[in-house]
Amino acid sequence: MSFPSTLIKQEHRNRLTQIQQLEVCQRVAHYWTNLEIENWFKETYSKDLGANVINVTYRYGARWRPVVRKFRDEYNADLLSVPIASKRKRLERLEEAWQKSKDSGHLETELHSLNNAREETEPKNQGSVTLQQFNQFNQLTDEELEEKKAQCLNRIETLRKQKEVLGAAYQQGE
Repeated sequence: MSFPSTLIKQEHRNRLTQIQQLEVCQRVAHYWTNLEIENWFKETYSKDLGANVINVTYRYGARWRPVVRKFRDEYNADLLSVPIASKRKRLERLEEAWQKSKDSGHLETELHSLNNAREETEPKNQGSVTLQQFNQFNQLTDEELEEKKAQCLNRIETLRKQKEVLGAAYQQGE
């Protein structure tokens, strides 16, 4: 005996209660991975919930998108209430760690705390293209630098000639 496809779809749709569906949406909104959701669902409800159902229905499905967005907005708005997310709180904890290590005479831990505090307060130097190029050439001898200079000048001349040829061809095509 076969079941009508509408009955099968209806049964699948009712597989999760509304509370379970909202809980899955909430976990999707809180950036849980599919595996984390699957494991949580299995532990909590002793049922299997596949990654495909999570993705199709909750993570990318149009029906639950507004609910996931609402949960995500609430989650992200509350992000700074997590103490470690606050730069001030991180610096206070580093200060405490530094003070404890200083008082106990652990020089290595003290220096580590100071370095972490410095990294927290000073922007990281990402470097620049110019600096990277300089680092690329700083190990070369004078002769090698002269050779690189000649190669660059030749490349510039080649590009200039190509530009002239392309410019002439473009003008003829007009």
